[in-house]
Amino acid sequence: MVPPPSSLTLLVVDDDPDVRHAAAMVLQSKGYHVIEAETPSVALRLAAPGDPIHLLITDFSMPEMTGLELARVLKEGRPKLPVLLVSGSLPHDVATGEGFDTLTKPFHPDELLGKVFALLAPCFLGAVNATRT
Repeated sequence: MVPPPSSLTLLVVDDDPDVRHAAAMVLQSKGYHVIEAETPSVALRLAAPGDPIHLLITDFSMPEMTGLELARVLKEGRPKLPVLLVSGSLPHDVATGEGFDTLTKPFHPDELLGKVFALLAPCFLGAVNATRT
C-alpha cells in the first residue's frame, strides 16, 4: 500500500512569500502536509530533531545562510533527507555535487510536482516493499 501524501511532511523555505505560498498551495492541493518557513532560522526551529520531514524544498539565495547551508545542517540529523534547491542562479553542479536536486525559477507547478514525486519515490517504494514482505 502506497502511503498517502498527507502522511509526508514537506518543509518549504523561501524568503519570497509569493513563491513560498504558491509552492505550498500546489503541494497542499495534492495532499502533502506542508510546513512553511520564511528564513533558515525559522526552518531550523520548525524542523526540531525527531520531527518527520520527508523533503526539504529551499531557495538557494536567502538571508542568514544559503539553502545549501541549510540543507547541510538539516541533513546532519537526517542523512537520508532529500533536498530540492530552487534558484534562478544556482550553478547546477553545486547542488548535484552534494546529491541535491535543483529546480530553476521561475517554474511551472507541474515541474515542482514532478521533482517532488521523484524525490519522494523512495518513500513510496519503501512502503510498497514493506507490504510485500
